[in-house]
Amino acid sequence: MTRKRRRLWIVVACGIGLASATALVLFAFNDNLVFFVSPSDLTKTGPTGRTVRLGGLVERDSVVRASTNNTATTFRITDGANNVTVT
Repeated sequence: MTRKRRRLWIVVACGIGLASATALVLFAFNDNLVFFVSPSDLTKTGPTGRTVRLGGLVERDSVVRASTNNTATTFRITDGANNVTVT
């Protein structure tokens, strides 16, 4: 094998390794990318069955805590146009 061909194989192997590393990093970031969904967007699409991060403001006097032993809290999130009840 000539030096030129050996160098070509090294460059190809490094390219495959770099592409694999990039693919793994992007795949790992896929689960960590979280975008905010506004209440208006959520009311348009409806429940999707997946976890979302809801962005907005908590409406005044909408927070209702359950009993002292229960940690459930219910409140409404608004973006000015629509509101969503969150438990």
